[in-house]
Amino acid sequence: MKESFILEESERNASGVQNKFDSDLMLIGKLKTINYKLVVSCQLVDVNDGTQILGDKIIYDNKQRFIELKNQLNVSEN
Repeated sequence: MKESFILEESERNASGVQNKFDSDLMLIGKLKTINYKLVVSCQLVDVNDGTQILGDKIIYDNKQRFIELKNQLNVSEN
């Protein structure tokens, strides 16, 4: 079963996630574009104290693939 959701602005923090889902961990991610590069960054956070458990950033540098993804997602470059 596949499920997706968008949290209310006020719930987009460690305590909001903990209260809504009774969760111990929260995965935070961002997508950004810079000169036809796709930058994906994420971090895993302990919602009890806000401690970052791990984090990573990946930069995809493939202009043709970037254009294909952009067209699929129907988004514009920043």
